[in-house]
Amino acid sequence: MRRPKVVACCLIVLLAGSRFASALPTVEELEKKLAEVEKTMKSFSGDAKMSGTEGQLAITATVSRVSLFVRDGDKILIKDRIAGDMTLRRPDGRELALETKRISDGATVWQEMRRAGTDRIQVIKKRADAKDDRGVASNQTPLEDFKTDREMYDLKVTGEETLDGEAVYVLEGTFQDAYLKKNPASAERGKTRHKIRRYYAKKDMLERNEIAHDTNGKLSYHLVVTNVKVNPEVDEKLFEYTPPPGAQVRDMTGE
Repeated sequence: MRRPKVVACCLIVLLAGSRFASALPTVEELEKKLAEVEKTMKSFSGDAKMSGTEGQLAITATVSRVSLFVRDGDKILIKDRIAGDMTLRRPDGRELALETKRISDGATVWQEMRRAGTDRIQVIKKRADAKDDRGVASNQTPLEDFKTDREMYDLKVTGEETLDGEAVYVLEGTFQDAYLKKNPASAERGKTRHKIRRYYAKKDMLERNEIAHDTNGKLSYHLVVTNVKVNPEVDEKLFEYTPPPGAQVRDMTGE
């Protein structure tokens, strides 16, 4: 006698659940939202803490980043400054502490590494459009990065959360073999960051957190971004760089 009521209740629960699930935006909708945000974006900054592995090395880093958009019609040139401290730990426990800088004027990227407490400085000079470990140029905008990651991973929006007081979208994905065939340079990325979970702030669609696991299911990368500011005042002198006297410079521009 009570069965119809039970069935009706179950249907209500199922319908409510489907409405909740459909309330999540699609990846395509988030890309459009980021495109709208980027139209008025002039600069952004933030602090980041990273931990991960590269081969047999364990890497930790704490850096600050400032990026400036230089617009020429529909084209955007990105100027970047990332500076901070990095520690490399070997399997035998030995550590190497480095002070690092990565400065790009939009055309050239300078990577400076100074061994902490010494005057030993190594500098690498590269073109800003040189391909990185994803097989794409390293001077992409946040929107271009998002599009690349959509090709690289089968991204899906899996939830909405609050992270450090900010409302965020949660996206998850697995590295796609089809991307590797098009971009062989991404082979190592596909192994070490095989599965990812990313958190994007709803208010500006910039990344706040990333967790990655390798092909064995082991945690391989963790990024936490804080103090994010959109359109802060930026001094363009931050993107000027001259190698210090005595620095060992490796020119990889081919010029």
